[in-house]
Amino acid sequence: MMGNPYITNRKKELKTSVVAFLDLLGFSEVSKQEINNGNGNHLLSKLLSVLRKAAKNSIHPPKGLKPIKGMKNPYAFKMFTDNIVIGFPIHGDAEHELGHTFYMVALYQLNMAVEGFFVRGGLDVGLHYMDNEIVFGDALIETYNMENKKAIYPRVILSENVNVLLQKHLRYYAEPFDAPQNIYVAKDSDGHLFINYLGCLQEIVNEDPEAAIAFVKKHQKQVMNKLQLYRDQASIYSKYVWVGKYHNFYCNTFLPNYPKLESLLVQENLLSLQPELLVKAKQL
Repeated sequence: MMGNPYITNRKKELKTSVVAFLDLLGFSEVSKQEINNGNGNHLLSKLLSVLRKAAKNSIHPPKGLKPIKGMKNPYAFKMFTDNIVIGFPIHGDAEHELGHTFYMVALYQLNMAVEGFFVRGGLDVGLHYMDNEIVFGDALIETYNMENKKAIYPRVILSENVNVLLQKHLRYYAEPFDAPQNIYVAKDSDGHLFINYLGCLQEIVNEDPEAAIAFVKKHQKQVMNKLQLYRDQASIYSKYVWVGKYHNFYCNTFLPNYPKLESLLVQENLLSLQPELLVKAKQL
């Protein structure tokens, strides 16, 4: 962890930070299944490749991120198994740090999702420290609990601490609707704020619309594959129903003028289960 922002003149200390804890949805179950089926090495190889690619494209470093006061890295991150922790010490009003963390998390989620790995997690502001040996602080505990108990679906939810800062930052803008935060954060039907990870495609949708649409189609394909795969496992299926509805929300909200909008949407018949007869047909 070169240029660790939590170590100043060899002094290690807790710092008020933006902290994200990210976890791969259903990783344990998939691992057990693939190992039992004799495909453990294949899954390991694929996972390592995808994680490295996603981290490289997302965390190293986000577009336009400048060092703070000569630091090589204004933030730190640590990857272990299927988890990633990001710590970004706050300097000032936290808009800079929150904005870049939103962007990093969104990029990571998108890069993982188009490869078939969906991410769940939490994002908080609090005291935090991390190095190569330890990750420590109240924000880590909060984000872990958010991922484990509150997020439920493949989404990265924001704490009330983050929401307070977010509402403050929105007031900086004459028209809050046009604020960048309104692209990277959305509000779910249960009241939770979460990272609108497909929103990071807005960075390229005007410059290279074909590339943006290609990502949307890859995401659509992965979501539909998961819905078909887990159709008979209600507890898992419901999580991908959420992703399917989120995908359609993004397309309808951010790509309303795309000429072939319907072709980008997840089919409605995949997003609900209907009752059926116990015996579906007469035996001939």
